[in-house]
Amino acid sequence: MRRFGYILLALLTTYALNAQQKSEIQYEIFRQYVINHHPVVKQATLLSDQAASYLQKARGAFDPKLYTDFEQKTFAGKRYYSIGDAGVKWPLGLGITIKSNYLWSNGVYLNPENVLPLAGQWNLGLELQAIQGLLIDERRASLRQAQVMRESSENEQLIVLNNLLLEAGYQYWQWVYTYRAYEAYEETLAKSISRFNWIRERYLQGDLPALDTLEAWIQVQTRRNEVLQAGQDLQSNQLKLAVFLWQDDKIDLELARVLVPVDPDPELPGDMLLEDDALLQEWVVSHPEMKAYDYKTQMLDLDRKWTKEQLKPSLAVSYQLLGDGFQLAPPLPDSDLWLNNSKWGVRFGFPLFLRKERANLALTDQKIRSVEWDSKLKEGALISKINTYRQQALAAYEQWEQQESLIDNQELLLEGETEKLRLGSSSVLVINLREQKVIESRLKMLKWRTDLEKALVGWQAATFNGGL
Repeated sequence: MRRFGYILLALLTTYALNAQQKSEIQYEIFRQYVINHHPVVKQATLLSDQAASYLQKARGAFDPKLYTDFEQKTFAGKRYYSIGDAGVKWPLGLGITIKSNYLWSNGVYLNPENVLPLAGQWNLGLELQAIQGLLIDERRASLRQAQVMRESSENEQLIVLNNLLLEAGYQYWQWVYTYRAYEAYEETLAKSISRFNWIRERYLQGDLPALDTLEAWIQVQTRRNEVLQAGQDLQSNQLKLAVFLWQDDKIDLELARVLVPVDPDPELPGDMLLEDDALLQEWVVSHPEMKAYDYKTQMLDLDRKWTKEQLKPSLAVSYQLLGDGFQLAPPLPDSDLWLNNSKWGVRFGFPLFLRKERANLALTDQKIRSVEWDSKLKEGALISKINTYRQQALAAYEQWEQQESLIDNQELLLEGETEKLRLGSSSVLVINLREQKVIESRLKMLKWRTDLEKALVGWQAATFNGGL
């Protein structure tokens, strides 16, 4: 029995020495540490890079394109024809494409349409989508969607970080609970050992019966088991906390082991105490998760504009100035350059039933309505979360305040009962019962404090109050 007491004393001494090497941390510091070091935060920054790449890709649809096309046929020692075409195409806005190219040809059997001046022929012209594609086309729709995506990517980063801090906050306060519970059990164990030693001395002096020493020793064994279990819970939560503690791109397990929580008395935010529907609606509307639906709607609206545009007939009008070599001036006096040396054409198309186009438009409308319903559901969920977290925080805060005075009174009773035992008018059994009530009340107080802090973390995430 004495040997076991020495072992416990050694364990407590070792823990005290380790505690001297520990580092204190507050919740706000932990929160900022997560923002600065967690890989999810770094990964979220890739969203902006991806959006910039998509925007660059969409702008690439308007890049001028060089091309060349050459074809030659030789048979039985004769060169039937050689035909070449090289130039540049440059798609612009408003359904216009500019084209400039140079053609050359020669051979024995040229088709008449391929006969060109000896110096070749330089063409300069454009093509206009006169009906479908005049106001919007696939290229412009993709460009505008990429611009919306760039704005949306910043909002997506906020959503990712907000969810990360929500998980990190929950785990932080769960770790604080197990840390403080371990301290409470350790303190109770130390008192139980001290009480056992005192009762044992009184027994040896003949003042107390042997049964009291057995009762006191059973209490020491019980407290020892509670400390061991609390230590396991603490170690488990230290490992879970380490998931949010990264250094040099890896989890810092050692940091989680040396941290000591600094948890001043909680305070309820002033905004939480207000029952203001306008403020509640402002929180919901400005929340990143609600803005995400706005961006989805903008993307689908652009899809709808282009899909609706495809219900119109397709009419492409093209015109080219034809040169003699690289000379665009009229070869004959008084000849009209625009009519004589030119090439123009019209291309028309229109599906008779428009089944594909009407179906695409209907599908887009259905997607928009689905997003609108999702937005309404998310709005209701956010309002419910905000109100729920608010009620949980207010209730936990009230219980936490009341529990403080309850613990003070129970500790007074324990001290009084201990003094009565010293005077011989109480028993170890009563002391143990009083002590059990104290430890239970302290754990309840820790639980309500934890519930309060978790509710505050959830409320902050649901309202996005204060941003990140």
